[in-house]
Amino acid sequence: GMVSRADVDAASTSGPTARLEPLRGVRRAMAANMARAHAEVVPATVTDDADVGNWATDEDITLRLVRAIGAACRAEPALNMAFHGPDRGRSPNATVDLGMAVDTPDGLFVPVLSDIVSRSATDLRSAIEAMKHDVVNRSIPPGDLRGQTITLSNFGVFGGRHAALVVVPPQVAIVGAGRRR
Repeated sequence: GMVSRADVDAASTSGPTARLEPLRGVRRAMAANMARAHAEVVPATVTDDADVGNWATDEDITLRLVRAIGAACRAEPALNMAFHGPDRGRSPNATVDLGMAVDTPDGLFVPVLSDIVSRSATDLRSAIEAMKHDVVNRSIPPGDLRGQTITLSNFGVFGGRHAALVVVPPQVAIVGAGRRR
């Protein structure tokens, strides 16, 4: 009935750590960004419901959200700032460059739609489709995955009405869109 050294050695080579899978690629980058955000950003979540009852059922919800974020950043420039740390302060971004979270089996990609305020609805829709295509086909240029000044996570396509989202510095805000009811 005693636990021997052989028992301990056997358990250490067959336990959970023996099956560890190293993080690579997108998942490793995601983990690094989440750790950085945890270290630099005070977690705070504000949730609210928006009445979208008058939106048509065939409405392009993603495009409406993109346009709304652009309008919100124009109306409240503090949403589109870059935070450089408590000692250095913050600075305004010249354009609203929207990161759009795209979930894939390999992990979360956040490609960037640049200057969303000055683009037409047609141009934005076309850019969104091209971006999704490039992410799915893993052909998105690395430069298109950097430089967002605010992010949209449309997690409602998976379910759920509310989420505690993570702000990745130097951004100061992320907008989440839950399930439409």
